[in-house]
Amino acid sequence: MAETLSFGGLIALGYELCGCYPLDTDQPSTLVRSPLTTPDRIASFANRAARIKGVQRARVAARFVRAKSASVKETEMAALLLTPARWGGMGLPPALANEPVALSKSATRIGRSQRAVCDLLWPQFHVAVEYDGLASHTQRHQQARDSRRRDALTADGLDVIMVTSSQIDSISEFIEIANAIARKAGRRIPDRPPSFHRRHLQLRHELRVFHHTQFSPPRP
Repeated sequence: MAETLSFGGLIALGYELCGCYPLDTDQPSTLVRSPLTTPDRIASFANRAARIKGVQRARVAARFVRAKSASVKETEMAALLLTPARWGGMGLPPALANEPVALSKSATRIGRSQRAVCDLLWPQFHVAVEYDGLASHTQRHQQARDSRRRDALTADGLDVIMVTSSQIDSISEFIEIANAIARKAGRRIPDRPPSFHRRHLQLRHELRVFHHTQFSPPRP
């Protein structure tokens, strides 16, 4: 696939293979499945492979894939935030995707669970990012559960940043969110040259083209 896909499409494929959302476009996007592989296994195979066309691109792309993405939109958010700026991403430090966090007793009472799962987590910085999708607003009990989870994480000292679909789609808003995460992580916001915006637009385009090709539009 590294021979035929764009670089952004190759990263998206890696997230898909290591993720928990369905490969079957006839299934609802909320269906959860077991990942088919892991970023480490993909990287290990690519590093062992020799004299195979596309292997160098595969080796580079595998470094930017994170395991356990739960949806196409989460993949886009994570890829845009975590891919280095050289390839059009925001270059944030590596994060864990859909990582369970053990809650304290007081937070357990708030969240009504002994653990909470974060869409993206930087445990060393006590920062989490939660994707607030449109689907979560269609069911009131799901919305309440998400709110309790965020409150529980906040009670345990995590700085939780909410990101909506429209914020991901807005380049200016997304850059501000990335800058806010960088500040919370104690990182200096880099000076981005004019060429960065071209690379960022290209990465966005390549991710969207791959997902538009592989996944049906959401049903009304």
